[in-house]
Amino acid sequence: MAFLYLAGGLLIWFHCFPLDHDGFSCHKRNHVTFLAVVLYLLVSQEAVDIGVWGEWERTERKVRTKWIRQTILVKVENTSEQLKKAFDSIYAHKKNRSDING
Repeated sequence: MAFLYLAGGLLIWFHCFPLDHDGFSCHKRNHVTFLAVVLYLLVSQEAVDIGVWGEWERTERKVRTKWIRQTILVKVENTSEQLKKAFDSIYAHKKNRSDING
């Protein structure tokens, strides 16, 4: 899309330049038009870049947050399973000792 705007600006620029009958005014008018088109393209492209960058950053943050949450949940689940196994083994060991000691 930006290429089309640039091509249109160049077309306006070079269309009037050879038909410069009234001196400098036609060239000057098209020079200003061309610069306005280029400025518009730069500003609009910057806005697109900022929008795309912002969207990418938000998406990355969401993915990173989701990954961190999943990692924490997995660690908590693993830890709780390990704690359960440890308490079960301690309980079983105490039960075995109490059974042996009678």
